[in-house]
Amino acid sequence: MSDIMQEISAGLTYAEAEALLQETLDKILSQDMEPAMQAIDKLDKSLEGELPSLGRLPQLLLEYLTARGKDEAEELKPATFIFCADHGIARQGVSAYPPETTYQMAQNYLLPKGGAANAFSDYAGSKLYVVDMGMNLPEEPVLPGIIDCRLDSGTKNFTEGPAMSREQAMLAVAYGIKMAQLAHAKGKNVLLPGEMGISNTTAQACLAAVFCGLTPEEATGRGSRISEERLARKQQAVRTALTVNGFIGRNSEKASPRGAKAIDVLAKVGGFEFGAMAGLMLGGAALRMVTILDGANTAAAALVAQSICPRVVACLLPSHLGGEKSHRHAFEKLGLKPYLTLGLNLSEACGSSILLRFLGTALLLLKRAQEHQEAINSQGEAVNEDFDDEDYDGGSDEETGLPIDETALGAGGLHISFMDSDAPEVTDKTFDFYLKTMPDLDKETFEAAKARLDTLAKPRYSLGSLEDLAAEFAGAVREPLPPYDPPSSVLLISPGPLSEAQSFLSDTFASSFESDLVVARLMEGLPLTAYFNFGREKAEEISFDLPLLVLTMGELEGKPLGTAAETFAETLLTGNGKLAYAADEFLQHTPPDYHGTIAALMGAILAAAHNSSLVFIGDPATDIIARYTEQLCPDIRPYVLHPEPRLMQLGIKAPGGLTGCLSLHILEASLSALNNMKTFEETKVSLALDN
Repeated sequence: MSDIMQEISAGLTYAEAEALLQETLDKILSQDMEPAMQAIDKLDKSLEGELPSLGRLPQLLLEYLTARGKDEAEELKPATFIFCADHGIARQGVSAYPPETTYQMAQNYLLPKGGAANAFSDYAGSKLYVVDMGMNLPEEPVLPGIIDCRLDSGTKNFTEGPAMSREQAMLAVAYGIKMAQLAHAKGKNVLLPGEMGISNTTAQACLAAVFCGLTPEEATGRGSRISEERLARKQQAVRTALTVNGFIGRNSEKASPRGAKAIDVLAKVGGFEFGAMAGLMLGGAALRMVTILDGANTAAAALVAQSICPRVVACLLPSHLGGEKSHRHAFEKLGLKPYLTLGLNLSEACGSSILLRFLGTALLLLKRAQEHQEAINSQGEAVNEDFDDEDYDGGSDEETGLPIDETALGAGGLHISFMDSDAPEVTDKTFDFYLKTMPDLDKETFEAAKARLDTLAKPRYSLGSLEDLAAEFAGAVREPLPPYDPPSSVLLISPGPLSEAQSFLSDTFASSFESDLVVARLMEGLPLTAYFNFGREKAEEISFDLPLLVLTMGELEGKPLGTAAETFAETLLTGNGKLAYAADEFLQHTPPDYHGTIAALMGAILAAAHNSSLVFIGDPATDIIARYTEQLCPDIRPYVLHPEPRLMQLGIKAPGGLTGCLSLHILEASLSALNNMKTFEETKVSLALDN
């Protein structure tokens, strides 16, 4: 039995639910941004005014601190709630899965624990609670640990009338509020809502259409990858439901509330789980807890919550933009812009768990900046965090050039390497060796990983880019089920001393994933072949033992962070972001001060790919060089990952490996799914009728 279940007061009446909602709304106040702004200003001071180079990451931090009313970093303590309910509309065959799948998946969460919700809550370090809001259960259900808030055995078919009574809608919201209260009582500060309910994307389309003013066709997506025939049936069901319940008039194609209150919209075309998720958000906001939205269904629930109390949006963070058609419209109505672009089509707290990790990195940055400032204040003088020459150990390993008193690669920590003044001979044979002997991803392990991903208990390809990423890594390391916490290193090619801000950022982001930080310092006045060879050697040393390499560069001495990104974009790209030159001529169009760094980066990319390591590009300037290197040697493409825009929309311009380190968190999420989710056969969950 769940520890929360015992604390739920059974049998809430309508009057009690209504009173609880009003009490909750009275506590949702306009947020004071001043404490959060003070924290952000202190962070900018610690970074010597370089905060704008971090793109949207400070905005994520600001939104969190504002919602929490905090002026300092804190530990994230998340709780994941999966609300389960059935839908009467399922009997019309609008989903690729049979209605009994709702119960089967709830059982999957609680017994074999093989759902996406299980894998991602473990990944996020979050407690998972599974709530029955109204499933159609068998005579003797087996659901150990379920939280019983059931309102009925599913909603009614809303193409024939309201999905539920107004009383049930109010109770659904009230139970969501109670979940937030109980999570808060257990010390949680972040809520990750999710749901399970066959055919609930049909209800989601109806809610989005009403609150966003959409036509049925604009609001209705493919849900669980349904066929064209089933999509047409689903769109017609949405149209009928909106018409029968009075949300589409005779002279309009677009839906609207037409005077109905949010609770009434929920009652007519929603679902029990949508009311509970809306209540969770409202209850969380009243207690200054943050809710991170996941898929389109959580966004639809947020529309309900927003309609009840617009102030709730200040406590909502958007994680990713999914494939459902209404998701973008919902975010626009909410005034939210997603941070991730993962192609997810699953609302089991997958994208929200990843954004939680990003938020954790941002809070770590703030925490370390505040500790640094406290040290300055206590000592009365600046504490130099830069990796100056005096910080380097005088002795070094003859083979690697790394300080001999540092830990081994793969164990985390700082490693420094200086370029030798000798200029080794690098001939065309060296280039030809890499260009002509680049290995392919291992097809057998790649296909084995893909096959397993296709059979996991979820709609096929509903994890989007995460599935591609997991299979690519499996093919690179030649393991069909690679461990989900592989060791990694950040290789930072630096043309000169790093600024204090650059050192601080690179060290913090590397430590957030327990990665090594290898700073490879260049020497001036050597031929390009020497720089190429230095980058090649450093990457070979790392990739010989480690399967993951974040490759990045440092700024020229004295230049603001983001200068290289702006310079390379201006000189090497066209107006629409495409490469402006051929691979064999682009170098002559860059300022000479960058030539050595570019050559070292190219050598590092080729060497790491040749050793079958995945190269995560760590900043936008390195990204451009990587694209030119791929043009020179197309065979490296399977080994090079470009985080933006494939995985995220953060707009970080600072070099030093920041976007690459954040991408490592995404890779870990994908490998957690590959390793920890279970297949349809293992879980006895029904297979899809389509695809």
